[in-house]
Amino acid sequence: MADQPDLEARARAGEWLRPGDAAQLLGIGRTTMHRRLEDGTIGWRLHAGGHQRRVNPADVIRLLEQARAEHRGEMPQA
Repeated sequence: MADQPDLEARARAGEWLRPGDAAQLLGIGRTTMHRRLEDGTIGWRLHAGGHQRRVNPADVIRLLEQARAEHRGEMPQA
């Protein structure tokens, strides 16, 4: 599995990540990731062949930046 800086660089470059990689980057479990995919918090699409999901990199970066801001004690932006 890739390390955090590599995963973040890939997401910022616009690469659609596997759910497990996105979960690792966000510091959440796979079950939580799949819940967020199902409830629409994080967008996804099927990978070529239609058997594997890929996670929207913009949503991953948005949640990552939101978590970092909350960790720093900043007010969330609308």
